[in-house]
Amino acid sequence: MKRMSILLLGSLISVAGITAKVEDKVLISVDGKAYLTEAGFEDFLDQVKASEPQLVVYMQMDPDGIREQLLQAKKQEAIMNAWADKNKITEKESYKNRKAIGEQALHSMLVHQEFVEQHKSEPTDADARKYYEEQKIKDPNLGTPGGIIAKGVKFATEKEAKDFQARLKTEEHDIDALADKDKNLDIQDFGIISESGFSFVDPKIKENIISKKKFPSSDVVKVAENEYWVAVALDEQKPEFEPFDQVKDVIKQQLAGKKVEEMFEREIPKYEKEFKVKTYAENLKKQTMQPATHAGPAQEGKAAVAPSATRSQAV
Repeated sequence: MKRMSILLLGSLISVAGITAKVEDKVLISVDGKAYLTEAGFEDFLDQVKASEPQLVVYMQMDPDGIREQLLQAKKQEAIMNAWADKNKITEKESYKNRKAIGEQALHSMLVHQEFVEQHKSEPTDADARKYYEEQKIKDPNLGTPGGIIAKGVKFATEKEAKDFQARLKTEEHDIDALADKDKNLDIQDFGIISESGFSFVDPKIKENIISKKKFPSSDVVKVAENEYWVAVALDEQKPEFEPFDQVKDVIKQQLAGKKVEEMFEREIPKYEKEFKVKTYAENLKKQTMQPATHAGPAQEGKAAVAPSATRSQAV
């Protein structure tokens, strides 16, 4: 009974294999001959997903669309290979040279990938948390660091600036209300000013604004001769940051790139010493710069001469 079960199982596997082969649908053919089958396409997909993990994410979002794009890519490959066979491209010296260069480049790329895989270290949640706490005020991807909402008006004299500030105080620092009354006012919106954030505002104005603790308030700030600003600190915007769990994976991706850079800085010198690799830059042949020329090739030893315009071209 046991022997029969084994034989039956073997028969089923054989039949399944034969059936799969018979039912393996052709996806692309060239001159009536199968170029790519359904099974071959699935193998191709597995290889691509193994080498490009990001493709797995894309396929989850649009599996049919990605498969169609890859099938079209294989179709173009089939067309170009058929053209190459017809024209005996692989026998040309230019092809052989490019193939040799391409194989060397591919080898270098694959070795590079293997080296990274063998030596890299993945960022931990603790690494991500440390970055989050240290950089959330500086990194705009982690939220809004907050600051002081400010505006300003420039004047040529200190008296003009102080007179405007006095008017501003009577309006309880409602600078927009004053602007509605006086269309000649050129009010500059400074945006949100923070100590760590970048701003086009003059450093003297920025320093004055970020020192404010009461809102709204204003000061006259002398930036240069004949340049006085009434700097108005309107309100304080509190920092708002993305929750750590929502940005953790993004942070770890950023840190992964940094860890690879650090790994190369650490490992390459070690292997350079181990394998006794030396560079002899003094033996590198120096190249002289050739002067640029705009003239066409000379004919029969004569200097090239620009063709004269025909009568119809002459002005």
